[in-house]
Amino acid sequence: MNNHPHAELHIAGRNCDNALRSKISTFSNVIFYGEVPSSKEFLAKHSILIVPLFSGSGIRVKIIEGMAMGKAIITTSIGAEGIPIENNKHAIIADTINEFADAINFLINNPEITHQIGNNARELVKEHFSLEKLTDDLLNFYKML
Repeated sequence: MNNHPHAELHIAGRNCDNALRSKISTFSNVIFYGEVPSSKEFLAKHSILIVPLFSGSGIRVKIIEGMAMGKAIITTSIGAEGIPIENNKHAIIADTINEFADAINFLINNPEITHQIGNNARELVKEHFSLEKLTDDLLNFYKML
């Protein structure tokens, strides 16, 4: 954020401990919302979605939602599990603090690429996760029974 003094980091999510909230409050360009009533409305206001997941399993619905909305996603290898993401095409995979910082700087410095990654992400979701695609897959599954 030091490289981009006019950039803002908007953080949403539950279960933020008091120590982290206290640290966040020391930065004027970092805004913490806690749990938001509508993730869709929150995502619509921002061009980059950062999802730093380091544990868990299953497909991350928030990542799919962000991709469907054409957002550039930065997430970890774990966050991308179950989604056929091609790194630097549909999203940026970052597994260390430095990789996250580099990815954020890169996207802020390259708005055209940020936009292109978002468009690629939207197309990936249409191809693999659209209602039409999921319905076709389910019908094909039932036909095999």
